[in-house]
Amino acid sequence: MTERAQSELVGNILLIGVVVLVATAVSIGITTNLTNSGVSSDETTRVDILVDLTATNLTLTHNGGSELTVEDVQIRLSTASASTAFSMDAANVTGDDTYEAGDVFHRAHGLSGDTMTVVVIDTDSNAVILDTTESVD
Repeated sequence: MTERAQSELVGNILLIGVVVLVATAVSIGITTNLTNSGVSSDETTRVDILVDLTATNLTLTHNGGSELTVEDVQIRLSTASASTAFSMDAANVTGDDTYEAGDVFHRAHGLSGDTMTVVVIDTDSNAVILDTTESVD
C-alpha cells in the first residue's frame, strides 16, 4: 500500500488558508463597521417640534433638542391638491437667528384642506427634522 502523505499535507495547508481568510474577512468587516458607522451622534440633528395648524396659520414651537440656524430651516406644507414651501426667517421667529428651545415660528400658509403634511428640513445637514400629517383645527 502506498503512503499518501502529500495529500494529507495539502489538505492541512488548504484548511489553514481557509481559516486565515475567514478570520481576515471577519476582522475587516468588524473594523469597517465600527469606524464607518454612518453619521456619528455628534452630527445628528434631533429636535422636538410641536405643530399647531389652523385653516390660515402654521405655528411650530421648538420644544427641545438641537439648536438650528434660522436661515437653514425650510418648511414644506402640502395638501391633497396643493403645496407650498418657504424658509424660516427671523421676522417670523421669536428669539434671534437661532431656532432653539422655547422659540416659536408663526406664519400664514395660504392652503386649504382638512389635513396637511408638514415637513421641516435642516438644509445645513440635509436632514428631515419633522415629517408629519396633521389635521387642521
